Amino acid sequence: MILFNGAINDSSPTGGGGLGQRTNDFDGLTSTPTTNRENLVNNNHVMKNIIETKKLQRAIQILKIELNQRDLLVQNQKIHYEEKCEDLKEKLADMTYQRQLLQTKIDSQLQIDRNLALRSQDEVRQQLSQIMERQHQLEDVNKRLISKSNEVRHNLHNKILPTDEEYRILKSTNMNSEKMALNDFIMIKFYETVRPLEIEIENLRRTQNILDSQLAATGQDLIQAQKVLDEERRTNHVVHMQLQKTASELNEYKNLSEQLDFKKQNYDRIKTERDQYERRVVELDRQITQDELQIQTQIKEKENLLLQLAELRQEVTVLRQDKEYLTRQYNDIQQKYYSAEEKISTLEASLDETKRAKEILYEKHIST
Repeated sequence: MILFNGAINDSSPTGGGGLGQRTNDFDGLTSTPTTNRENLVNNNHVMKNIIETKKLQRAIQILKIELNQRDLLVQNQKIHYEEKCEDLKEKLADMTYQRQLLQTKIDSQLQIDRNLALRSQDEVRQQLSQIMERQHQLEDVNKRLISKSNEVRHNLHNKILPTDEEYRILKSTNMNSEKMALNDFIMIKFYETVRPLEIEIENLRRTQNILDSQLAATGQDLIQAQKVLDEERRTNHVVHMQLQKTASELNEYKNLSEQLDFKKQNYDRIKTERDQYERRVVELDRQITQDELQIQTQIKEKENLLLQLAELRQEVTVLRQDKEYLTRQYNDIQQKYYSAEEKISTLEASLDETKRAKEILYEKHIST
C-alpha cells in the first residue's frame, strides 16, 4: 500500500489511464493465473492509495482553511479587544481628570466660604467689643449717679428742707432779707439750693430706671439669644459634621448675630447676612451631596469598567491560549502534511520504478 501512494499525480488519462491500458494489454498477452492476480492486487492497491491520498489532501486543505479562518478570527478579536481596552483606558483617564477637577472646585469653594466667614466673624467681634465697651460706660455712669443720689438723699435727711408751699409763704412774708429771721433765711436759701438738686435727682432716678429697664431687657435678650443659639447648635449638628471647620465658624457667627439682636440698627443687616449664609450653606450642602452622588456613580462606573477590563483581559488570555493551541495543531498538521508529501514522493518514485519494471518485463515478453 505504501509503495503505490504516488499514483495521485497519474490519475489523468495520460497517467493512470495509460497504465491501465498497458496493464490490460499485458494481461491480454499473459495467460498465467499468477500474473492476473498480481495485476488485480496492484490495481486495487493503486486505487486505494489514490482515494486515501485524495482524502488526505482534501482533509489537509479543509484544515488549512479552518486554521486560516480561526487565525483571522483571533486577529480580529484581538484587535477589537485592544481597541476596547484603549477606549476603557481613555474613559478611565477622563473620569479621573473630572474627579480631580471636581475635588479642586469643592476645595476652592470651601476656602472662599471659610474666608468670608472669617471676615464676617471679625466684623461681628469688633461690633460686639464696641457694644460691650458702651455697656461698661453706661454702667459706670449709673454707678456715679447712684452714689450722687445717695449723697443728696443723706443731705436732705439731715437738713431741714421746706416744702414748696412753705417756701412760697416764707418768700412772700419775708421780702426784706435784712429783717428776715435767720432760720427762715437758712430754710429759703437751703430750699433754693436743694430744690434744683431734687429735681435733678428725680431726673437722674428716672434715667436710672430707664437704664435699669434697658439693662434688664438686654439681659433677657442675651439669655433668649443664648437659648436660641443653643437650639440652633443642636439643629445644625448634621451640617456641622459635614462642613467641619466652615460650619463651626458659621455657628460662631450665628452665636454673635443672635447676641446682637437687641441692636435694632444692625438687626436687619445681620439677619439678612445670616439668611444669605444659611441659604449659601444649604446650597453648598446640596451641591456637596450632588457631588458625592456623582463621585459615587463615577466610582461605580470605574469599578464596572475595571471588571470589564479584567474580563476582557481574561478573554484575551483565553484567545491567546486558543491561538497557541491552534498554532500547535497547525504545526502538527503541517508536519503531517510534510510527512504525507514525503510519502507521496516516495510512492511516486516507487510507482515510476514499478512502471519501468513493467515496461522492461513487457519488452522482454515481446522480445521472447
